[in-house]
Amino acid sequence: MCTFDILASSPQGYIARCNQCRNLEIAFGTSLAFLPDRRLEDFLFYIRDMLPDANQVNPTQKKIILNLASTEALQMILTPSELHQLFDLLDRALDEMRARSILNLFNA
Repeated sequence: MCTFDILASSPQGYIARCNQCRNLEIAFGTSLAFLPDRRLEDFLFYIRDMLPDANQVNPTQKKIILNLASTEALQMILTPSELHQLFDLLDRALDEMRARSILNLFNA
C-alpha cells in the first residue's frame, strides 16, 4: 500500500510520491494521473515545450488538449493559464525531488 509525501501543492492540485514504489500521484483540477518518478522530468519538458504555443491561444476561446503518458488514451483539457499553473507545480515538485536526493546523500 502506498504512503505518499507531498512534493508540491497549490490551490489547483498537488504532486505526491509514494515512499515504497516511487510512483507519483499528480492531481490537477479534476484530473488524477500516476507515473513513475523517473518520468517527471520528461513530463515537465513536454509541458514546457507546449508553453510557447499556449501563449498564442486566445484563452477565452480555446483549450489545450494534453496527452498524458505518451498515449492518447489519457488526456487533460486545459486553458493556457491552467497549463502554466501545471508547469509551475511540476517544476516545484522536480526541484523538491532533487533537493531530497541531495539531502539523502548526506544521510547515507
